[in-house]
Amino acid sequence: MNYDYTQLRSVFQYICEIKCSYAYEGELGGADVDVLAKIEKLRVKRGFTMAELARAAGLKPSTLHGLYRRNNLPTIPTLEAICSAFGITIAQFFADSDVPPDLTSQQRSFLEHLNPLTVEQKTNLLALIKCM
Repeated sequence: MNYDYTQLRSVFQYICEIKCSYAYEGELGGADVDVLAKIEKLRVKRGFTMAELARAAGLKPSTLHGLYRRNNLPTIPTLEAICSAFGITIAQFFADSDVPPDLTSQQRSFLEHLNPLTVEQKTNLLALIKCM
């Protein structure tokens, strides 16, 4: 993917500022819009340590620790790598729900059980499904 990262970062920061200001004013109904808090929530939910998340995302552990220590927003490439480690897209990261609304309840249940799996487990499961 080719991005103009300067423009994307500006748009990303603008969106985060708007979402955070709306959340602060209570206009988003308490939606989880704090980027670092959402990363932390996903990290814990998937059972990653900070070092494991950094490794899975192809980042240096100091990069992740620095975000929290300085309370900085990640760059687009960093967030993209983190989302990839979680098995989600940036759009899914910012969505109010983890799953698109047009899925059946059975599909949602499947994805909810799939998301916490490791990359190796997902690969093995896919191989099993292809054999069926």
